[in-house]
Amino acid sequence: VGASRHRLPGGYQAGELVYYAGPSHSFPDGDRLRHAARGQVRRAAGWPYQGRGLQVLFPGNAEGVDCPLEQLSRCRPREGEPPPPEPSSAAAAPAEGEEEEKAAEEEETAAEETAE
Repeated sequence: VGASRHRLPGGYQAGELVYYAGPSHSFPDGDRLRHAARGQVRRAAGWPYQGRGLQVLFPGNAEGVDCPLEQLSRCRPREGEPPPPEPSSAAAAPAEGEEEEKAAEEEETAAEETAE
């Protein structure tokens, strides 16, 4: 039981150095994630990456950042390799009423195509 308590997702260990392979991102508190930045694994991530992510402390940040495993690497990402696109907040969560508006537009377009 004691050994399993220290296992981290992806076979990583606390203190291990990893690279951030995701898109660059800034947080309201001033902490930042930069593509290809190297950080130190602190522990398993909490929600929403619990069981599939790690908390990593990157230089210059006041706190560790929870990162999904697919955005971490033991190898430095290639310089010419572009990071994945950063999702826009609008794409991630539609504004209130936006889904209904889009559905109405699609229905209108379908009706016009049927009429032709």
